Amino acid sequence: MTKEEAKRQVILLYNTKYLKESGGLSSRDPAIGALPFYGWLKKNYPDVLNFPFPGDKYQIVKTWIGLP
Repeated sequence: MTKEEAKRQVILLYNTKYLKESGGLSSRDPAIGALPFYGWLKKNYPDVLNFPFPGDKYQIVKTWIGLP
């Protein structure tokens, strides 16, 4: 999977399945940031994290979904 394909998938999963399962935007805790989503992604959709990136993939994922 390319980085761009992964980005599209991550954003789609965040905006649909994850938010539906986690209670929506109002349930987001800005202090925790993207960590719960990243853990959910690793557990449920690990293939989407299979893209070339030299750094910490958590950092790029949280940037894609706009969370600290």
